[in-house]
Amino acid sequence: MYKKYDDDLYDPHGLKERFLENINEASLQTIKRVFQIAKPLEAQLNKDLCEFTKDQIELVIFESAPKTKQSARQIVAIVNSYINYAIENGHRATNINPLATTGKQYFKKFVTDSVQQHFTFDEIQEMITNCVNAQDAVLIALFFEGAYGKNHSELLRLKKSAINEDENTILVTDFDNSQRILKLSDRAISIVVKAACEKEYYKLNGTDTESRCPFFELQESDFVLKKSNIGKKGKSDMADINLILRRFAVLQEIFELPYLTATSVRYSGMIHEAWKIIQEREITRKDYIKIGVKFGVLKNENDSAGYDNNMYRYVMEFLNAGNVRKLYEKE
Repeated sequence: MYKKYDDDLYDPHGLKERFLENINEASLQTIKRVFQIAKPLEAQLNKDLCEFTKDQIELVIFESAPKTKQSARQIVAIVNSYINYAIENGHRATNINPLATTGKQYFKKFVTDSVQQHFTFDEIQEMITNCVNAQDAVLIALFFEGAYGKNHSELLRLKKSAINEDENTILVTDFDNSQRILKLSDRAISIVVKAACEKEYYKLNGTDTESRCPFFELQESDFVLKKSNIGKKGKSDMADINLILRRFAVLQEIFELPYLTATSVRYSGMIHEAWKIIQEREITRKDYIKIGVKFGVLKNENDSAGYDNNMYRYVMEFLNAGNVRKLYEKE
């Protein structure tokens, strides 16, 4: 059978393939692009776009970077149509489409002229300063300096015993148990140490005035990222990806930055690495490879197979001198 889409799309059940079979050629590339943008988050959450919550769908729309309300409307329509198709074919757990009740003003917030997608080094440092909890600050610091992993495993699986303060390094472990050593800045390593020792977590970044107690206790564990001590303890002390998503959701609201996500912070870190080079000389393919290795897009500088993966190609196109200068020369 002729396939109308890249084999690399996240499509464990073949649902996207069947959906695309009914799409005309004029619309095909636009729909494929939305699916390709959704793939990294689908892989992190280990679920198809058709099962996403409204908040998760919005991350995909923001990542699509529509420049007009009409473009945003088109992306929403694509996702909405795909979810309806999934419901009709029994591939969504509920028959409720989270996009069914969106109004006319819903699309405005996704337009890139009105929302900041990436952040400079100084903006990232200011966010870290404004985090009341080291548990939140460490997310921004580590994603900006190269930690990531499938389902954010490199952060979730990070333990106190993996911190080397003398060398300013951490040993991070990915979903498949592969490990690498990540060199951190002085500030980042100090935040990691502080987060590992934190015992209390202040709600709403310290702005919660309605609860009887403005903070909750954190579980004692060897993990840097800690779960709350509220409710029943699970089988493992290790938190899951939902903890990171929840904490970013709070920071988005507190800082009024709807595009503040693990992915946007990670890309901001890549841009900063490129900017440091561009200020001195022309950036080269070798530089791109080094950035890819630092941020876990490539396993090492000799990872020739990795050069062909969609994520690496996307990052290298994204890290062009024009995009880098656009962010930093606005200052």
